[in-house]
Amino acid sequence: MDTFFLNELKMCCAEINSDRENEDGISRVVDACKRAISFSEMVVNEGMIALDAACDDLDEDDITQKFLHIEVQLIMDGTAPQDLSEMSMNMLAANDYSSYERLIVLIYSKTIELIVKGTDPFEVKEYIQSLLPFFINERLLKKLSEDRQAKQLENDEKNDKLIRALCQDDKKIDERDYSIINQTALTLLEMSDTELQTILRNTDNHDIEMAMKELPGMARAHIFENVSVRLGRMIAEDIAKMGKVPLGEVEKACVAIMKKVIKLEADGELEYHNLTVLKFVLGVYDMSNTIQ
Repeated sequence: MDTFFLNELKMCCAEINSDRENEDGISRVVDACKRAISFSEMVVNEGMIALDAACDDLDEDDITQKFLHIEVQLIMDGTAPQDLSEMSMNMLAANDYSSYERLIVLIYSKTIELIVKGTDPFEVKEYIQSLLPFFINERLLKKLSEDRQAKQLENDEKNDKLIRALCQDDKKIDERDYSIINQTALTLLEMSDTELQTILRNTDNHDIEMAMKELPGMARAHIFENVSVRLGRMIAEDIAKMGKVPLGEVEKACVAIMKKVIKLEADGELEYHNLTVLKFVLGVYDMSNTIQ
């Protein structure tokens, strides 16, 4: 950390510590920290070009956000890191910032420097925290925790809605239909909660999720009722992310589930009364695929 940066940090933090009742200043610093952290995460997830688009949402009337916009433009223009650092401190010295604004500018300057170096977002967050007076750091951590909880709640509500939609599917189940998907649905629906839980524990989640893409709503509901709320939401989210999948992949997943039923029954971990039908359906499926 260069001498000018450190001296500026000491001076602005000394002033801030004597002005702890400035709620507007504190809120602006916390918001700036969140923005800096999100920028570092954005680069990892979407690449450096995403920063340019993110600047469209900055408030150019806010002197600190204007500083950040200029910083981003400098790195997008290919400014060398050593020149970028010097230019940042020049802008800080040349403009009239309040103590809270100076701290924000220092945070933005260091964040951009770390982003250019390819620093992990978690380390960026920790570095930002090291620049803050303790009372602001506590406020930041509280806000980040609240944001995480709100995001989790929003995500949970979205996945609960997905689960309801998946369970309301009105596909019919026909005992005379010996297709692999229909028979998988029948097999799972015939099982007690304990039996189904045994199957689910011993079957790869990917096969369960893939099969559920085409299983009727009743079979999906039976599965969701026999997994934890957390796992159910994860399954619903994964199914939504899959998009459209080839029917053949769904059938392979159903085959894997039915073979697992047969194995667990053979191992004495499961009692299933309809193995004859199960083996017949698998035999027909294997034969049809051999012919193809």
